[in-house]
Amino acid sequence: MNHQRNKKAVSQILSEIILLAIAIISVSVIYTQVLAVPEPQDIPNVTIIGKIEDGHPVFDLQRGESLERDTKIYINIAGEYNKSIYSLNQSFLQQYINNLRWNIGERIILPPGNIPSHKGPQVEGMIVDAKTNAIVFWGILQEGIVTPYKGGIWHFNESSWNGIPNEVLDSSGNKNHGIAEGGANTVAAVISKNAGYFDGYNDSVKVETSWTLNMTETITVEAWMRPLFSNYIFGLIEINETFGFTPYIAHITGDYYVVVSEDQQKGGIIQTIKIPTDRNKVQIIDQEVFGQATSNELLRPIITRMNETRYLVAYNDITGLTGGQMRVQLRTYDISSTGSIDFQFQENFTNPDKSQTGSANRPSLHRISDNHCAIACWNESEGGILRIVHISSTGIITLTEEKIRYDTPGGLESRDPCLFQVGNTYYALAYHNASTDRGNMKIFHITNTGIISGQTDVKEFEIGKAYEPSLINISNAFDSEQVFAVAYRNGNDDGCIKTFNVSSEGKIQWKGNSVIFDTQDSCFDPCIVHDINDLYVVAYSTANDGSSQSSTGYVITLQLKKDGSITCLSDSKRAFQTGRCFTPIILPIAEHCFTIAYTGRIAHEGIVTTIFYGGESQGIYKGDSFMVSSTQRTVSGNIMNIFQGRINNLTLFYNTSSDADWHHLAITYDGTTVRFYVDSSLVNESSKLNHQPITMTSTDLYFGRFYYGYIDEIAIYEKALSIEQIQNHFMYPGIYLETDL
Repeated sequence: MNHQRNKKAVSQILSEIILLAIAIISVSVIYTQVLAVPEPQDIPNVTIIGKIEDGHPVFDLQRGESLERDTKIYINIAGEYNKSIYSLNQSFLQQYINNLRWNIGERIILPPGNIPSHKGPQVEGMIVDAKTNAIVFWGILQEGIVTPYKGGIWHFNESSWNGIPNEVLDSSGNKNHGIAEGGANTVAAVISKNAGYFDGYNDSVKVETSWTLNMTETITVEAWMRPLFSNYIFGLIEINETFGFTPYIAHITGDYYVVVSEDQQKGGIIQTIKIPTDRNKVQIIDQEVFGQATSNELLRPIITRMNETRYLVAYNDITGLTGGQMRVQLRTYDISSTGSIDFQFQENFTNPDKSQTGSANRPSLHRISDNHCAIACWNESEGGILRIVHISSTGIITLTEEKIRYDTPGGLESRDPCLFQVGNTYYALAYHNASTDRGNMKIFHITNTGIISGQTDVKEFEIGKAYEPSLINISNAFDSEQVFAVAYRNGNDDGCIKTFNVSSEGKIQWKGNSVIFDTQDSCFDPCIVHDINDLYVVAYSTANDGSSQSSTGYVITLQLKKDGSITCLSDSKRAFQTGRCFTPIILPIAEHCFTIAYTGRIAHEGIVTTIFYGGESQGIYKGDSFMVSSTQRTVSGNIMNIFQGRINNLTLFYNTSSDADWHHLAITYDGTTVRFYVDSSLVNESSKLNHQPITMTSTDLYFGRFYYGYIDEIAIYEKALSIEQIQNHFMYPGIYLETDL
C-alpha cells in the first residue's frame, strides 16, 4: 500500500538517506581497502504489514527474506509529538524472533500502548535494514491527530452557547471543542471577557474524549471558579399529603413510582406518584389502603415487582387477631404504566405470633420468576424463615412447600434480613444471627421453578453485631467474576461495607476487610445504590424510629472497584434531611439524581425527596483521571468554600470562609508529587501516588456539571507548571495560557 508523506518529512528522510549512503560508501571503501570485506548486499526483498492493534504498533513479516538483528523500527506518534527507535537486538523484542533474526511469519508488537483509534494520534511507522540502510517499510499505521503537544484551552469568550457541536472553542489547536448542554451559557461575570454560567444540575459543557486529553505521566489542570451557595444540589421535593412511617419505594416505569407506607391511623397505604427530574412538583396518581397495626407495632411494608404490571406487597398485620398477635401478610396489585392501582389478592404468609413491642420487622422479597418470589422474614416461634410463594397469572398467592429455617427462634436480632441474587440460581441472605450475635451470610440454591435445593455456604461478614444489611452487585453481567458488597450497621452504630464474590459452587469469598464509611455519625438503615461507573451512594439516618425523635439523613459516595477495593469519599457526605429522618430508601432516577423515601420531620409524616447529588464530581472532571472543584457548603453551621483537586484517586482539599469572589485553582502532577494551588499559593501537596501513571479513561471531559456558579479560563497541560507559571496565570488571567503549552 502506498502512502503520501508531507514534504517536510520526505525531505528529511531523503536527506537522512543521502547522509547514510555517504557513510556506507565511506565505510565500504575502508572495508575494501583495510578489511577486505565484501560490498553491501542488495536491498532485502520483503513484504511487511503494519497496523495498530489494541493500542500497540504491530508488524508482520509475511513474505521475502529474513531481517537481521540490527534492523531499525521507527515510530512517529502525532507527527512531531513523539519519536521512538527500536532494534531487534533489544531484549523485550527477542521474545518475538528466533535466533535474533526476523523470520517470515513472525510478528513484532511494540510497547507504545494506549493509542486509541477514536480521536487518537496519527501513527507512522518506518523499518530500515541497517546493513543496506534501505527503507523496507513505510506507512501510516493509523490516521489521526498531528500535534506537538497534548492539552486544551477554553477561554469561554463566545458571545453565547446554543447547544451546537464544537461551539465552545478550544484555542490550543487540538480541536477539543465542546458542546453546551442543558442550557449552559456565557455571561459577562468576567475574569477575561465572558465566563460560563452553570445552574447546579443538568447543564454543562461536554468535550468529547480524545487522545490529547488523556495525559499519562504529568499534568496541570487549572481554572478560575466563582461558586454560589444553592439548595439546588439537594432540591427537596415533598408529597404534600401525609403518608406515614417507614415508606418503601419501587420503580414502575419512566417517571412513575410506587410507595408503600403506614399512615397516621396505623393502616397501610399504597400510592403511585410521578417524580419528574426537572424539579417540578411530585404528583400523587392513585392510592389504596391495606392492613392494620397497633400503636406499639409497625406494618413495615415492602414491595417488589413481579412482572410488567404485577407487584407483591408484604407487611406485618393484626387484622382479625387478638392478644397482641401479628403475622406477615401478602398482597398482589396490578399497576399500569400510568399509575392506576388495582388490588388482586391477599394471603397470610405466617401463622399468628405474639408481637414484640416497638419492633419493626420488615420482610425481604426477591423475585425468582414471574410466578415465584422468595421471602425472608423473622417469626418469634419459628425464627428466621426463607420461603417460596407462587403467584398465578391472575394474582392469586399460594404458599408452596419450599421452606427453610435460616435462624433459630426466640431472638430479636435476626430481624431485617436482606435477600439478593448472587448467581444464576444462587441467592445470598444477610442478617444478624440471634444466637451468635454476629453478622451472617448464607447462600441458598433456588431453581427458576422455585425449588430451594439447599444451602451451599455460610460465613460471618461481621464478627460482632451487624444490623440492617443492604446488598448490591458491583460488577456487570459480562464480567468473569461477579463481585458484591454488603453495607450494614455494626455494634458501635458505625456504617460499614464489605465486598465479596460467590464461586460457581456457591461459596463465599471475602475480597477484603470491613471498611467504616462514616466515622463521625451513627449509621442506621444504610441503603446502597449504584450511581455511575464505580461510584455508589449510601443513604442512612443517624438514629432509628424507636431510639430518638431527632436524627439527620445523610448520603455519602463510595468508590467500589471490581477487585473489591473500597474508597470512601468522605467529603461527599451530605445531609438531605435534618431534625427528623428515619429508614431512608434510595433509588437512582437519573445520573447523579436520586429519590429518597423516609419517615419525615413530624410524627407519621412520610416524605419523598429528590436530590441532585454529584458526589465529588462538581466543576471540571474527566472520569477517574482528574478533577478540580469549588463549592460552597455548610460545615458545622458555617458556610465555607470547599476547594478540591484530584489526580486518579488522590484528592487534595483546602477550605476557607465563604465569599463571593473568583478564585484561581490549579492541580499539578509531575510524576512524583501532586500539588494543589489556590490563588497561586501552594495549599496542599502529596506524594502518595508514588509514580503511578495517570489513569487512562474513555469518558468525556465535563465543565460545570453539578456545579452552581461561574467558571472561566480552563486549561489542561501535559506537564506540571511551575509556581512561577501559575502565578503569571493568576496575575494575568487568560494571557499566558497558550504560551505554556
